[in-house]
Amino acid sequence: MNKKKILICDDDSTMAQNWKKQLDALTSVKREFVVEPLKKKDFEKCISQLEQRRLRARKKPGKSEIEDSIEFDETDILILDYDLLNPKAENSEAEKFIEGETVAYLARCYSRCGLIVALNQFGVNSFDLTLKGHSEFYADLNLGGKQISNKGLWSAMRTDFRSWSWPILPRACEALKQHAKELATTTNINEPILSFLGFPDEVARILPRSTIEFIGGRENPEETTFKEFVENSGNGLRGKDKPLNDDFVARIAAARIAKWLERLVMPGQDILIDAPHLISRYPSLLQEKDRRKRGSWDKTSSFDVLNLGILQDDNISAFRFEKDNWLSRPAWFWNKLSSFNKIDEVAKPWSIDRPDWVFCEDISRFLPRDEAREFVADLPSPYVRRFAKVVSGVDYTPQVRFSL
Repeated sequence: MNKKKILICDDDSTMAQNWKKQLDALTSVKREFVVEPLKKKDFEKCISQLEQRRLRARKKPGKSEIEDSIEFDETDILILDYDLLNPKAENSEAEKFIEGETVAYLARCYSRCGLIVALNQFGVNSFDLTLKGHSEFYADLNLGGKQISNKGLWSAMRTDFRSWSWPILPRACEALKQHAKELATTTNINEPILSFLGFPDEVARILPRSTIEFIGGRENPEETTFKEFVENSGNGLRGKDKPLNDDFVARIAAARIAKWLERLVMPGQDILIDAPHLISRYPSLLQEKDRRKRGSWDKTSSFDVLNLGILQDDNISAFRFEKDNWLSRPAWFWNKLSSFNKIDEVAKPWSIDRPDWVFCEDISRFLPRDEAREFVADLPSPYVRRFAKVVSGVDYTPQVRFSL
C-alpha cells in the first residue's frame, strides 16, 4: 500500500533526525508512514510559496488555484518545532526566528497539508492542568518534543503517561480528510455549524459564552455557517486574509471546528461527556458483575464505542453525539443523560454505590483515590475537579492548580 507522509519541520537538523529515528522505531508509525525531515531550502520554498498564495487570495478571493505544489501539500502529518529560523530574516535579531504558530497558520490556510502537530511551545514534556486546550492556536495538537514518540499517541496502547486529551494520530489524520470531504459541498459549507453537528437547540442555548464565542462571526453564533466562521470569526482566516477557494474554506473549517469540539466543548464534560467520566458518575451503566473490576472501568477509555463495556441499550444510544467521526472518542449529550430516569443514579441519586476509583487525565486510566492527586481545571464547567497520577519526569503546570 502507499504509505502516508510525516514531515518534520525543524531548523535543527540533528533534532529533526532524532525525531525521525524515534518515530521510525514505532511499529504503528513504520507500518503506515514514511517520516521525512524537511530540508532548509525546501522549508524556505514552502514559506515563500505560502506567502505568495496568501497575497494572491487577497487579490482574487475565492477564485485562486494552486499552481505549484510544495512539500506541505503532500503531507499527511506536519510536525513543527515552535522556534524556527526565519528564511526571510536578514539583519534584524528580532526577525531571525519565526514561530511555529505562524507556519501552522499558513500551512492550515494556504496548503493542502493534513494534521498539524506543534512541538515545544509549552515545554518539552508538560501536562496542562488547566485542560483548556490551546484552541486559539492553529496546530491541531500541541505537544512536548519528548511526547511525540509516545506509543499511546500513535496507537491504542496505554503507556505510563498518556494524556486523555490526545487523539490517536493516525485516526485523527484520516478523520480530518473525511471532515474536509464532508464540507466540500455548497450545501454543507453553508449550513449552520451546530445544526450540521447535531446539537439540539436546548444544548446550543447552554453552551458557555467562551465556547460559543469561538464560532463568532455574527450576532447569533449558533446560526453561523462553516463558511461564515472561516471568513468572519477571526478563528479561521485572520484579519484581511481571504480564502484561495471553497476547497480551502472546507479544509480550514474542518480542522478548526474539530479542534473546537475536542479542546473547547469536550473538556468541560458538561455539554458532551465521554465514557470514563460518564461511568464515574453513573457506574450502573456497567454490567453489575463488572462494577467492582477496575479493568472494566479502564476499558471505558477505549476510542471505539463497541469496546467500552457500557450497557448500550437503545435509550442510552439515543443520546449519543451522532457525528462521532468528528470526535476522537465516543460521547453523549450530558443534559439528556442527566435527566434520564431509566439510569439508576438519576432515578435514585441517594443510593449511588461506587468504588473509590477516579479517572486520571494524565494516564487515561482509573486509580484508587488515595493514589491520585486532585487538581482544579480552568474550565467554564461545574465539573472542574479532576485527578492525575502525577508521573515522574512530566512537568505539571501551573502547579497552583493542585493547591486550589
